[in-house]
Amino acid sequence: MNQVEIEKYGKFILSRFKGFRPGEILRTNSIIDSIRKQYPMEYRQGQTVFFLLILNGLITQNDNSFSS
Repeated sequence: MNQVEIEKYGKFILSRFKGFRPGEILRTNSIIDSIRKQYPMEYRQGQTVFFLLILNGLITQNDNSFSS
């Protein structure tokens, strides 16, 4: 996976948080399902970028929900 793909999936995942007010949350299944629908053939790459965003602290995990 190259830098362009990482940016593409990262922008898509972070765009899911656009329009959310402070304190609103997204569920894990909601994010992963949206990746699967948008990129069905490249689902694993999108999921890998999702976990990279969590590991790098760009998305904060609280139990089974996330906030940006």
